[in-house]
Amino acid sequence: MKYDAYDPNTQVKGNEVGVEGSYTTKTDLAQSTVGVGAIYNLNKHIRLHAYYEFNFNEKSDLIKGYEDNREDNVFTLRLQYKF
Repeated sequence: MKYDAYDPNTQVKGNEVGVEGSYTTKTDLAQSTVGVGAIYNLNKHIRLHAYYEFNFNEKSDLIKGYEDNREDNVFTLRLQYKF
């Protein structure tokens, strides 16, 4: 399990981002991630790794596409073979 938070611009929050004349864009919105994963060893040569990330973003009514939390969760499935 993992938690990660990133706020590139701590000077502005929420609807302050995107205000005309403030020179802020969607890159100034805070993001946080919660990830869960599992590893399963099929045998001594093959390993299966599954990981799911729940991504959450700061909301701003002034930035198109960021009025609500975006649907940008990520699922990763890896199959590793050792020889």
